[in-house]
Amino acid sequence: MRGTVQQKENYSELTMRIENYLVTRKLETKGTATLYEGHSEPNHRAVMLKVFTPPAPKNEKDLDVQWQQGERWLHILDTVASLTNRPRVHAHIVRITDVRTFAETPLGKCHYAVMEPLSGESLADRLAQSDTLELGELADYTLQIASALDALHTVGIAHGSICARKCLFERPGSPILKMIGFGMTSCLVAEEPSAPARDRLALALLIKEAISEQGLNGELPRETKKVLLHAIDPQQGYESAMEFAREFKKTIPTETHNKPTTRKPQPQPKERELTASEGKKKKSLLRGSFAVSLLRIFN
Repeated sequence: MRGTVQQKENYSELTMRIENYLVTRKLETKGTATLYEGHSEPNHRAVMLKVFTPPAPKNEKDLDVQWQQGERWLHILDTVASLTNRPRVHAHIVRITDVRTFAETPLGKCHYAVMEPLSGESLADRLAQSDTLELGELADYTLQIASALDALHTVGIAHGSICARKCLFERPGSPILKMIGFGMTSCLVAEEPSAPARDRLALALLIKEAISEQGLNGELPRETKKVLLHAIDPQQGYESAMEFAREFKKTIPTETHNKPTTRKPQPQPKERELTASEGKKKKSLLRGSFAVSLLRIFN
């Protein structure tokens, strides 16, 4: 049996069983992939599930293609999982604990990956909330993302769609980033030898865009600009993501490190204007409190 979906009034909240996992909340959908919150049963361990729903095959050829894509995706996710499970645990790649293909679910036959839950915001959200993100802090984030990319490339996997939304913080306010978003755009380096270079270019463009959004272009040292230009030049670039990240951090003045990030102030609610009778009452109260204060002073 596939199970049932109990849809609530808010589409982001639902109850759905996918094999040994109970899905309780939908986080986002992009294309054929949907990210859910839930927990495993029977131990109630909190998890995130990324579910891919392939379109219904029209013929035998479509079915063969989907099968090949599913097997390829399984291999990619299993390889990524090898970087995040004991004894080798990469600090900046989301931990993947289970991967299934063509599982019978209430949504039909799906592929899904089970990951550790991350409660923090995305790097995109933190950038949007920051009044001025310090260059030193941005350099630290660059090192974390670069470390994850190089680890993936070492085991023959390219991410394929690096962006600020696919880098999540462990929890609100945490400085630790973890890379997510491994999907159908991820690929095997053996099949696409240029894919790691595209990942590194995407990282450099992400950082360049963050600098522009934060209004930091005017503060960039000349050497930092050279590093960025070198990183986004398709004819040059760096041999590894960490090489770019280290060079980027090296050019940033020391005083910009370890400065706290200031957040954009939240708009305060406007005070309601007083009616004429309320204004008279307030003036009367003020006169009374002023008279009491005078009596206390002279007595």
